[in-house]
Amino acid sequence: MKLILILLSPLILVTGFCAESPLELVKDGVPSATIVLSEKPTAGAQLAAYELQHIIRLMTGAELPMVRNESQIRGIPLYVGESPGTVRRNLKCSDFGPEEYTVRFFPDAIVMMGSDDPEYGKVNYNNPQTYPRLEQNLHASLYAVYDFLEQFCDVRFYLPGDLGIAFTPGKTLAIRNYRDIRRKPFMSAMRNVNFCDPDIPGFRDKPRDLALLKHRWRMATNYGMANHNTMSLFYRYWGPANPKHKALANLFIEKRPEYFAQGYDGKYSGFMPWAYPGDPDIPSQVCSTNPDVIRILAGQAVNAYRGGENPGSTYPHYRRISGMPFTYPMLFEDNNFYCKCKRCEASLADKPQAERKAWRYFNFVNAIAGEAAKSEPGAGIGAGVYSIPYVERIPLHKNLSIQMMLGIHAWYLPGVQKHHQEFYQAWKKKAGNRPVTLWTYMLAPCWDARRFYKYNQFFPGFYPEATVRIFRQFTEDGVNGWFCETFLEFNFLEIFLASKLCDNPQFNAEKELEEFFSRYFGNAAKPMRQYYKEVEDTFWNPENYPAELRNRQMGMLVLGAHTDRVNWALGTPERLAKLDALFREAGKLAANDVERARLNLFENRIHRQMMEGRKKFEQRESVRSVPVPKLVVPMLSKAGDKIDWSRSECVRNFKTLFGKEDATQTEFRIGHDHENLYLSYCETGAPPEHVKAKNDPWLNSIEIFVGKTVGYPFHHIVVTPDGIVANYLHKEVNGIVSYGKIPLPAKIVNRQEKDGWEFQLSIPLKSLLPDGQGTVRAGDELYLNIMRSRTGGPALAWSPTFDESYLRSLYRMGRIRLAGAKPSAGFAIQEDFTKIKRLDERKWRIPNHAAKSGHVTLEKGGLHFTGTTFIVSEQLFSASSGNEIIINIAASGTGKGYAGICGYQQLPGETRKEIAYQNQIFELKEQADNYRLTLSLKDAKNAKMTHIKLIMGPIAGATMTVNQVNMKIR
Repeated sequence: MKLILILLSPLILVTGFCAESPLELVKDGVPSATIVLSEKPTAGAQLAAYELQHIIRLMTGAELPMVRNESQIRGIPLYVGESPGTVRRNLKCSDFGPEEYTVRFFPDAIVMMGSDDPEYGKVNYNNPQTYPRLEQNLHASLYAVYDFLEQFCDVRFYLPGDLGIAFTPGKTLAIRNYRDIRRKPFMSAMRNVNFCDPDIPGFRDKPRDLALLKHRWRMATNYGMANHNTMSLFYRYWGPANPKHKALANLFIEKRPEYFAQGYDGKYSGFMPWAYPGDPDIPSQVCSTNPDVIRILAGQAVNAYRGGENPGSTYPHYRRISGMPFTYPMLFEDNNFYCKCKRCEASLADKPQAERKAWRYFNFVNAIAGEAAKSEPGAGIGAGVYSIPYVERIPLHKNLSIQMMLGIHAWYLPGVQKHHQEFYQAWKKKAGNRPVTLWTYMLAPCWDARRFYKYNQFFPGFYPEATVRIFRQFTEDGVNGWFCETFLEFNFLEIFLASKLCDNPQFNAEKELEEFFSRYFGNAAKPMRQYYKEVEDTFWNPENYPAELRNRQMGMLVLGAHTDRVNWALGTPERLAKLDALFREAGKLAANDVERARLNLFENRIHRQMMEGRKKFEQRESVRSVPVPKLVVPMLSKAGDKIDWSRSECVRNFKTLFGKEDATQTEFRIGHDHENLYLSYCETGAPPEHVKAKNDPWLNSIEIFVGKTVGYPFHHIVVTPDGIVANYLHKEVNGIVSYGKIPLPAKIVNRQEKDGWEFQLSIPLKSLLPDGQGTVRAGDELYLNIMRSRTGGPALAWSPTFDESYLRSLYRMGRIRLAGAKPSAGFAIQEDFTKIKRLDERKWRIPNHAAKSGHVTLEKGGLHFTGTTFIVSEQLFSASSGNEIIINIAASGTGKGYAGICGYQQLPGETRKEIAYQNQIFELKEQADNYRLTLSLKDAKNAKMTHIKLIMGPIAGATMTVNQVNMKIR
């Protein structure tokens, strides 16, 4: 066995018995000790005893007997939790403060016990539902056992399951250099983690193993938490929830719409389809100024303080722990659709726009805290500055705790770290003596790859050394609690180190980090340490990121930084070759089944997906070299309900998602009239669909994706063969990607026949894009794709995605530009050449080749032309077929002159090119005369016009002086 020296800290009280001789718990595979529980042990003591027994069995192969009757003790008694044996030694649970515990060595016994809640239900070691809760539950006897195993048995808990427990196996277990310990965790408010779901088939951790790991890492939430917690009002006062959720449905009391955010009727803004399916009016938030809302939520806080339950809330069992502060969690729901009622608007009328989010929230939680304090002065509210700007003059109720949300996974970016540190320091100072806790995001780059951009496989981000530095700052600053969201399979080492520092700031994390590799990977330690070092030095180096990203302000969560190109700029082929070589070397060095199993787990969770991810990225880069289709959306004319499709843009015969030809004949047409976007689709010769997919929106439909950008938010419009149109909004709020049904005032004419399907769809331009992206106007560029989902044959698309998932292939959306100009009574051009002294080069240009064919001079009487030269307006105007150009020109001269337009096409993202020329010739007179010219714009044979410029000049042999010119677009 290794000899362990106990690191002393201010949190550890060293007292009592000290002996030189080792205490043997197992000798040559035979138990020399007995685990002792009381006749009625707490749940915490029961689980602690099972853990002690199980881990010693792993280490030695021997199972220590577990008894509740002292007469059955054989060898050294290991008292776990309070029992008659501990009481005789003057140790009772009631003697300990919240979460306090001891490991005491006596000449004839070892005691491991602490403050445990008086919960005595039977613990089934195989059923995590029977374990002590992590929330507002004391089970410090369990902490005592874990300290004993770590400090005196040299055990480490790195990952779920037996494979994640590191120890030195042997047939004899003897405890040496033992000292008494009495302590409690440093961060008293919370030390807890949410493990985001791993999606690796065959390697999903069991719920039991995850629950045990959280206990082994001393996870707990006692107070200081802030979270979205207004949903109970919806179940009680919006309407009965879906009967599938009977407990929630039974909470309904009466309809009180005034309790909820106003201004969102018919907009599906609540995004609660599980509770209120199909309800377009479901509100997004509560009304934060309604006195009844304040009273009800304050009542929940008081009820929890008094030990009651709050069904339907995020924390129905939240309660007060005696001897600790109490703060009831309270955040708005996770969206930005706040109440627009007169009272809410008036409450913010005198506040600067940039401060309103902060004022709205703190007015809300301050009011709840004040109301709760009327009944229970100790009932506080857990407030959270969740993407809320710091505002110095906002008052804080004395009963608030402050939780800050920080995306520390991106503190490698100087701009982000500077902004976050300023935010953190400002709020920490403002909190004063109120409890301060943290909610950290340690999700990158996995979140961006899996949840945000959907490229799934990625270059990993390790940062254990940075984690130690960051959490040392937090503990030195006296932060009271820590909660984290992470992907355990990628960042377990970071979370292990962070949790140990939050438990004990004197923990030698730097030493522990270096020892991890030998403890866990054994003989493969050296190359695996180099592997981790290479990844961290790459991931945490700001110079490896684009300059724009290094200094960008990205909010507090900092989700979305790792596009696949940013991520794989880290995972270069050369770097992956180096990492792969290190991993192969580690595989050769592994000397036993445990080391090989741990490397196998690492390969299946981290290394293989990285190596495959680089190949997938290179495939996507190859796909990106295939241009996406682009088109111009022309103006259409409409008489009543009848649309003239003759000028529409037509795309025939969609290809498969992978760019292959298909036998189905399709025709897609598109146009607009400044009010509506018109879409027409027709197909013939399609293979028959499966019966079950007849009108299934996800199996047999046209799916239309449209947005202002290539990412979120975007609309997803679904048309089924029976003529039903549905619209879904895909959005991202605070890094969370979601979608939900929203209204769309579209009109459809649909016809389905045995061998074909066609429809014409009109969508108001003001409703085409998600809220906040504005009304679509002529000249706007949009991202669009049309997909034909079906079961009878391969799915088709206007822009092939080269991927079966549209969410993974948003970058393959085609691009469109709306052409044409809305008729205007004003002049597009209005120039009087007799009143200017020189030509404005920003408005007029004489092409070089035209200057060689004559002269253009500005004289007292106007603009004088000789030869065959001409002049072109530098002003570019949106116009297309369907527009009429009126040119009024006042001119004199001899011979003939002309005026007209040069027509251009500018596809999205491309340079403008000239595609058309139209003019009208007029006979000049010696005396100035007025000429009115009318041009009906026409597209080129294979190109739609998007812009025009005015052109004018004399015909060969003529002279012309232009006094004035103006142009209108109709």
